[in-house]
Amino acid sequence: MSEFTLRKAQKGKSKLRIGLSGTSGSGKTYSALLLAYGLVGDWSKIVILDTENGSADLYDHLGNYNVITLKAPSPPSGISKPYRNVKTPTCRQSSLTPPPTNGKERVAA
Repeated sequence: MSEFTLRKAQKGKSKLRIGLSGTSGSGKTYSALLLAYGLVGDWSKIVILDTENGSADLYDHLGNYNVITLKAPSPPSGISKPYRNVKTPTCRQSSLTPPPTNGKERVAA
């Protein structure tokens, strides 16, 4: 009797989890925007939560994406609150988790 079972691959209902880390100026925001665009294919469906004094606006040449600016201090418990207002015809809310407490931005697709 075999310990292994051969089966066909099946796509499950798992959610995509992506983490970006790097030093200041290493391209996290830029990379996150490109990843989001690659996932949804429409700049107007991308929302970025900016906690770094307008850094999300640096890449407006890429496309017409949406920005929510948070002013410091913002406690981790309230950081997902702005996303509740994102459900519009052009944007859909994905399964979001609050960003890390180190003040880095999170892109929602």
